[in-house]
Amino acid sequence: MTPKEPLRFLVFGAGAIGSVFAARLAVRHPVAVVARGARLGQIVRDGIRVEGATEAAIRPPAAPLAREFADFRPDYVLVTVKAHSTRAATPLLEPLGRRPVRVSLQNGLGNEEALAAGGFPVVGAVSNNGATLLDSGRVFHAGLGEVILSGFQAASREQLEGLAGCLTEAGFPVERVPDIRKPLWDKTILNVAVNPVTALLGIRTGALLRDPGTELLVRMLVREAVAVAGAEGVATSETEVWEMIRRIVARTAGNKTSMLQDLERGVPTEVEAMNGIVVARGTEHGIATPWNRLMLRLIRSRERGG
Repeated sequence: MTPKEPLRFLVFGAGAIGSVFAARLAVRHPVAVVARGARLGQIVRDGIRVEGATEAAIRPPAAPLAREFADFRPDYVLVTVKAHSTRAATPLLEPLGRRPVRVSLQNGLGNEEALAAGGFPVVGAVSNNGATLLDSGRVFHAGLGEVILSGFQAASREQLEGLAGCLTEAGFPVERVPDIRKPLWDKTILNVAVNPVTALLGIRTGALLRDPGTELLVRMLVREAVAVAGAEGVATSETEVWEMIRRIVARTAGNKTSMLQDLERGVPTEVEAMNGIVVARGTEHGIATPWNRLMLRLIRSRERGG
């Protein structure tokens, strides 16, 4: 159901994915963004420019802190910062009060719980969109992917439907599910297999499955993660996840994964929220995860300049 009146969105973290959502939503809805450092300078100077699956140029209000948009009174805050920044970022949203619904469009597990701390309304979400922030400040949107939504904490049905309507109107395929845990685990399994391998080999997603050796590595990472998800009470299968990987790899063939982008820029990756989660929870359940542990160690070494 499309909202009759425009709703107000604050994008908290205007990197690649945040910029894609901002650009598409801004066609009909007021959008503001929180960004920092060089990225904030790019947006203030040139606005947000997206090419590829999304072609758009917008000039949203931009600031380094969410509190500067208290008078903007957003209906939704789309959180797109790195997973390792979620807990530090959560208190920065408090000046906005309890009006806006917090929506995580991030990688990893545990983001929803962090955003909900203190009883704030949260919608669970998974975005299967691939985007790259180019040196010029432009964003390349590699492929239009679905967005999966579910109520998480204290968000009303009306708020969930309003968000779904806005995203559908903006062109995103939207699916609503009763429980966000399985989609979150499915995406985490996708990430633990795709992100570190593409990052270590320096390849785009379209090249991931062209080599039999690389494909075998991806399959082993998936197998371990599926076993850990099952121990966590989330039923999925290697076949189901493998089909999802093949579909997304084909749809976003030109995409640089976020982990590859992070290594190229020399900034911390989200490997702890991906392979690190699988290793840690595998240990809790007595499940061996040697391939994920190897990826974790290799990416950590690359982060240190090894």
